[in-house]
Amino acid sequence: MGEPAIGGRRGLPRRRWAVYAAASLAAVALVSTLVVLLFGKSILDGPGKRMLERAYGRAHAGSELRIGGLEYSPDADRLVATSVTLESPDTKLAIERLTLTGVRWETLLRRAWSPAALLARTDLDATRIDVEFHRSRYGIACERLRTSARDSVLLAETFELRTLAGDEDFFSARDFRRTRYLLVVPEFRVLGLAYDEMLRGRSNRARSVRFSRPVFDAYVNRDKPSDPGRPPRRMVHEMLAALPQPLQVDSIAVVDGAVSYRDRVIAGDTPGVLSFANVGLSVAGLANRTGDGDTIRLGAQGALMGAGVLKIRMSMPVAEPDFLLSYSGSLGAMDATCLNEYLDVSVRTRLNSCQVDDVAFAIEVVDGRAEGSMTASYRNLEIARLDEQTGESGGLKNSVVSFLANVFKIRSDNTADAQGAMKVGKVGYSRKSDDSFYYFIWRALKTGILDVVCY
Repeated sequence: MGEPAIGGRRGLPRRRWAVYAAASLAAVALVSTLVVLLFGKSILDGPGKRMLERAYGRAHAGSELRIGGLEYSPDADRLVATSVTLESPDTKLAIERLTLTGVRWETLLRRAWSPAALLARTDLDATRIDVEFHRSRYGIACERLRTSARDSVLLAETFELRTLAGDEDFFSARDFRRTRYLLVVPEFRVLGLAYDEMLRGRSNRARSVRFSRPVFDAYVNRDKPSDPGRPPRRMVHEMLAALPQPLQVDSIAVVDGAVSYRDRVIAGDTPGVLSFANVGLSVAGLANRTGDGDTIRLGAQGALMGAGVLKIRMSMPVAEPDFLLSYSGSLGAMDATCLNEYLDVSVRTRLNSCQVDDVAFAIEVVDGRAEGSMTASYRNLEIARLDEQTGESGGLKNSVVSFLANVFKIRSDNTADAQGAMKVGKVGYSRKSDDSFYYFIWRALKTGILDVVCY
């Protein structure tokens, strides 16, 4: 009895058809391989490149992808693109050179493939990255970005967040007060990154994030009024709750950082500066979708004005809808006159002398109300009031104000008596709508400082 036929009496027997089909597929694969090997560059750099640009435009209405050059190395499964630009009405991304390793050539022949799925299986190496956010007037620059989906690693070198224009242009763009941020990170590394979930928009999870030698600067133009129509600023728990996808980072570390805060009270004047050197920070349990009882814990320290070491510890429940926070810390011995770099300009007050021995504080925040205590041991506190416009000392009015403050207003010494007792400051502050998280922390501390220093 003969083999069953396919396609009727005159069709091919099943076994012969299978052999024929296999041979045909092998021939197609061989021809495709030869085409890729012999003509791959011209195909990719011509029709292939245009296909990618059109596909991106169809998938993202109003956006445009431009690729300067495209080539593929079959032996290394490596795709290289040069002069890549992604542009939308609000954002522009430019990459000088983009290399994807682990890209199978047959993937490139498909008419439909998912960029997210492709990136989740490859290693990426991008150089000279520039991003512009036109609406916020900020930009990001990165000298090199490397990712490995297989190793769940991301490494960025020479990362910078900065404004697209200078400080004066940035401030003049609005009629109200605003803060200009600058962040420069020579290197940061992310380990245990869940690429597939992140690229598909499902979650953002990582085991650890480490920033090495970052420099952060914030600059406020206090010469302009606050925006009365601005909605209340969000606290950390509110920002986390507003994230659309789950976020979970087991640990964050900052090593050998530098932080500075600057503000000015007169346009064009040199700003007052508060700075912290040798900053170290650790965060554990950063998340926004966890069970009851989970807590974000933070520890940080840095040398205030390069002098006294400030240490702080915080803990914040994750799942609580109300603003709950516990924080405590200490400040080591320092000559407080180094604070004049900020006080002269921003407060129009100068410390003629003040030796701080040590400071300690402990504060609890419940539903936006901070209460706690502060102890501060210091000696020889003497202040001078400065002219509001010129910032200079002297003049009858300023001299009288300074004299009265030193004699009747401030406590010049606060050291332990024979029984070990000293003035303990009371902290009491309620959150205001224009308070950022860091302003709230500082303003609560300030109430304790004033309660110790002032009669």
